[in-house]
Amino acid sequence: NYAFLDVDKNWDLQLTDEYADFQMATLPELEGLSYGAPYAGVIGALIILKIKNPHLKLGISVGGWSKTGNFHDIAKDKVKRQNFASNLTKFIDYIGFDFVDIDWEHPTVSRDGCPGGPEDTENFTLLMKGLRNALDNLGEKMEDIMNYL
Repeated sequence: NYAFLDVDKNWDLQLTDEYADFQMATLPELEGLSYGAPYAGVIGALIILKIKNPHLKLGISVGGWSKTGNFHDIAKDKVKRQNFASNLTKFIDYIGFDFVDIDWEHPTVSRDGCPGGPEDTENFTLLMKGLRNALDNLGEKMEDIMNYL
């Protein structure tokens, strides 16, 4: 489970360490690769591990203790929820990840720059339903591709 991606106030995904994610070449799986080469970085190493171990399940975590400040305001906006689901689905499809972990700490609670309120219960549910639909659509698309091959 690769942690963490962040999101901005529009629910666009943000890397938290682009160098580590896509540029460095110091991991054992990346032997022979140079800085910034295709498959460099931790995400490249994970892709290589997945190729070598096809049954390995890889996922991405979004949020975390310090990265949930925008969840409350955006989860209540239908367009932003859809944008989030679309962006996250595109990311996992592109990278080849198998699952998503949404780490919203903690819905309904206001703390340290992370607003919360009672409406978070319903909005979090709507957010998860939208993400589930987007992931199901991706799964159906992948099934169609595999059946075609």
